[in-house]
Amino acid sequence: SIAPGEVDDIPFDIVIDNSKIPIAWYNHVKNHEETKVTVEVWLEVNVGGKTVELFKNNPLTIETTIKTSLFKYV
Repeated sequence: SIAPGEVDDIPFDIVIDNSKIPIAWYNHVKNHEETKVTVEVWLEVNVGGKTVELFKNNPLTIETTIKTSLFKYV
């Protein structure tokens, strides 16, 4: 537990659907090795044996662009 006023690191899981990687890679290359990535984050907390979802209807949204230049070496 984290007491009021204290700070701590909390590990979390990331879920990735690996079946979507081939088409995502194809689209990344087709788009000149540039991909816009959007990550939505919300909390699922277990309190007293009950699961509570926080911010699921209004998640923290992070957007960034990933650029690679792998094929310039081919």
